[in-house]
Amino acid sequence: MSAGGNSLEVDVEGSKQELGPLLGAVGAHVASCSILSDGTLAIGLDNGTRITVPPAPQFEAWEIRTPTERLVCQPGGVVSTW
Repeated sequence: MSAGGNSLEVDVEGSKQELGPLLGAVGAHVASCSILSDGTLAIGLDNGTRITVPPAPQFEAWEIRTPTERLVCQPGGVVSTW
């Protein structure tokens, strides 16, 4: 995650106190969203915050649902669509 030129790695599996920096995203709207060729999810928010989720080797790293689709980053970075 990066905001204001600062970059921070957040482990969502770790301590709840480590998630504090994510509060800056509350109330922000998605301005851009892209999936890179290696399966990395890149989200840009309208407040300048950027969230990047790389693929994971052993579990699904992220999931996006729309009214008509479901996209999941499978282990290793392959993105599946249903």
